[in-house]
Amino acid sequence: MAAERLGPDQLSGAGPEGVLAAVLVYVPHLRGYFLNRLAVLDLCLKSLLRTKPAETPLLVFDNGGCEETRDYLAMLQSEGRIDYLVRSRMNVGTLAAIRMIVQISPKPILAYCRSGTRSATL
Repeated sequence: MAAERLGPDQLSGAGPEGVLAAVLVYVPHLRGYFLNRLAVLDLCLKSLLRTKPAETPLLVFDNGGCEETRDYLAMLQSEGRIDYLVRSRMNVGTLAAIRMIVQISPKPILAYCRSGTRSATL
């Protein structure tokens, strides 16, 4: 059962124990555009794990990843670095994956990112 969502007026006293860090991953193969995507995913997750509060659990949604991605994420989960690992056998799309993350989140506040996404330069 998903946690009840909080409105902006209820968030002022929220601490890291009320937050779920969620990362959406899409690495279907390691060729062409996706050639270095596993290394990018590694950097993304290591950075997040290094900087997030220990009380904030990590959920990773594997959106139809290749075998190497599945193995890497399984290793991190077996090491206790990923608290929740959700896998889809096929790419369900970004919006559907986000919807699933929100629905299954055990925390009222969700901090979300996609691995391998470039941010705009301002």
